[in-house]
Amino acid sequence: MNEHVATWWLAFGLCFLQAAAFVPDPFPSAGCHLALPNWLERGVLGQVGQLQVDDPLLFGHARQYRYHVPTYYSGEQALPLVFDFHGYYDTAKSEAHEDAVMQESEKYNFITIFPRAWADYGKHDKWGSSAWGGPGLDGSYGKYGPVCREDWSGAYPCYKSCEAVGRCGESMNKSLIDCHSGPCVDDDQFVDVMLQHVFDHMCIDRSRVHATGMSDGAVFLYGLIGRSHAGQFGASLASVVLVEGSVPLGFLHAPLSPIAILDIHGTKDHVVPANVSNSWAGTECPVKDVGRHGCTVGDDLFYYTPLAEILTIWGVGNGCSDPVSLFSLDIGPGLDYNYFPTQPRFDGLAGFSCASRSLAAGCVSPVVWCTHDGKHDWPWSPDEKHPKPLVPHHHLLFAKLMWWFMSQHRSSHALRPMMHREVFT
Repeated sequence: MNEHVATWWLAFGLCFLQAAAFVPDPFPSAGCHLALPNWLERGVLGQVGQLQVDDPLLFGHARQYRYHVPTYYSGEQALPLVFDFHGYYDTAKSEAHEDAVMQESEKYNFITIFPRAWADYGKHDKWGSSAWGGPGLDGSYGKYGPVCREDWSGAYPCYKSCEAVGRCGESMNKSLIDCHSGPCVDDDQFVDVMLQHVFDHMCIDRSRVHATGMSDGAVFLYGLIGRSHAGQFGASLASVVLVEGSVPLGFLHAPLSPIAILDIHGTKDHVVPANVSNSWAGTECPVKDVGRHGCTVGDDLFYYTPLAEILTIWGVGNGCSDPVSLFSLDIGPGLDYNYFPTQPRFDGLAGFSCASRSLAAGCVSPVVWCTHDGKHDWPWSPDEKHPKPLVPHHHLLFAKLMWWFMSQHRSSHALRPMMHREVFT
C-alpha cells in the first residue's frame, strides 16, 4: 500500500469515527439562558396552578400542570422534555408518584411535565377523578356513529362542560346516544398552551420532546397526535410510549410527521383491549359498517380500533413504504413484523416482548408494539392473582424502558414555530 493510499484510509477512518460520534446540536427553546422564573422549584414536584387558556367551557377557571426539573438545572443547557399523561381515576400528582418517571428525570437529566386533566362534574359524583376530553372521549360521534353501546349510554359523570354543549344531561337531544367518558373542554388547546408555556420558561431541546400516557391518557394522546397540525403539540413529538391505550372507533388518523412509537399492552387487558380476542367477555363488535371483528369492545362497552389497524395507519405517517397485510400483526421472517430486542433486563421478564415493522419497511421512525402477561396496567405490575409485584420496583423498570426508547429519538419536524392561540401567564 503506497503512502497516498494509506493517508486516504487514515483520513477516511478519522472522518468515520467523527461522524459516528456526532451528536446533533440541540434546538433551544425561548426559555434558554434566561433568569430562572421565581416560581420554578428544582429537584421536587412543582406545580403551575394558573395556566390561562381561552376556553369558554372552563367558565373562568385556569388549568394546571405539575413538573419536575433536575436538581442541578441551570437554564443554560437545553434538556429533553417528557410529558406524562395520567389515566382515569388519577391526577398529575398521583401519576408523578406512581410511574417513577420523575426518578429517571433526575438521573438522566430531562424535564418531566405531568398535565392535569379536567374534572368539572358535581361534588358528590362517585367517580371522583379527572378525565381527558377530545373527539371520541367527549361524546362526539365518529365515522361509524356513537362509540359505545346504547345500554351504557350516560354511565359516565355528566361534566358541566358537556352539559353546556348538549352532550349529556337535560340539555341533550334524547334521540342521541350519550357516549362521553370525559369533559368537553378544549384539551387540545390546553396542551398547546402548556407546551408553549414550558418552552418560554424552561430551557428545552425542541428536537427531543416526548410523551407517554397510561390508559385514558394514552387514548387521548393517540387521538391528539392524529388530529394535530404543524406546530401543535401532537406534531412536535419525537417519540411516544403509550400504555394500555387505543383510538375510539372512527377517529383514527395518521400522524402528520414521523413519530417513533412504542405501544404496550397487557395480554389480559379487557378494559381497553388491543385485539378483538381481548374484548370484554368475548363481546363481538356490533357496528355493522366494520363487522364483528372490526372493533374491540372494552369493559365499559366502548368501541376501540384494533391495534393492528392503528399501527398500519401510524406506519403511513412514519413513512413505512412496504405493503403490509391488511391490518396484520404477524411476526416472523418475510412477515410484517420482526422481533424487536430491547434490553436483557426487559425482554422475557413476565412475558414482556416486542416486535417492530420489518426492516424492509424503511420506516423513517420505528413502529413498535410490546406485550406483557399483565392486565390494564404498566408492565410487571401486580394483580389480584399476584398481589406481590412480579418484579421488584416494577414502575421504576417501566420508567427505564420508557427512557431507553425515547433517548434514541429526536425530531426535525418539531422545529416549526408553535401556533399561538392566546397570551397566558
